[in-house]
Amino acid sequence: MNALILAGGYGKRLKKFTKHTPKCLLPVNGVPLLGLWIKTLLSLKINKILINTHYKSDQVKKFINIQKYKKKIILKHEKKLLGTGGTIYKNINFLKKSDALILHADNYTKDNLKSFINFHKMKTKENNILSILAFKSKNYKSEGILKIDRKKILKKIYQKKNKKYGNIANGAIYLFNQEGLKLFEKKYDNKKDFTKSYLKLFINKSAVYKTNKFFVDIGTEKNYEKLTEKK
Repeated sequence: MNALILAGGYGKRLKKFTKHTPKCLLPVNGVPLLGLWIKTLLSLKINKILINTHYKSDQVKKFINIQKYKKKIILKHEKKLLGTGGTIYKNINFLKKSDALILHADNYTKDNLKSFINFHKMKTKENNILSILAFKSKNYKSEGILKIDRKKILKKIYQKKNKKYGNIANGAIYLFNQEGLKLFEKKYDNKKDFTKSYLKLFINKSAVYKTNKFFVDIGTEKNYEKLTEKK
């Protein structure tokens, strides 16, 4: 299994913290988010980890180059940000060699993803081609809410609606099998946002794993401050 960590964003909603530091290197308990994610992925025996870079990419490169695990890492600099959809497509040959785990560096969770991996293995035997990690959230207006059936299969997506459709929020941690990646490759049409443009392709073909561990998107100053205060 290979993995892709999306780490190229500007962190515009985190201006107070990202003026001099890319958001993927913001620390939690003294450790950069990117370092935490890499540690988690290596514990899962991931073969190779590809990281896309853009904003302050020199800092990311410097951070990786001093790590013992640097041989496991592939850095891909994007002169212009491609968006989640574009980055997946550009690196599709790397990803579709096996099942592929895709996540965003600006999320934080205490989930070690081991149960998520086992869930994926079980659900792919039931003809699902994508597994999605979700979490319980009260902020339905700012989260993508997923509707699932009794078998935990994705039935509908409500993207940041004013009306409450549930509390199972998309954590944007995706685990594709090869068939899922091939479907995305076939349907890709240059749209950047994977969740808005492509996730609907996987309705009735995806299984949703709801973590019971702490999960937060640190994409806003408020969320990041709460997280670091908690720590």
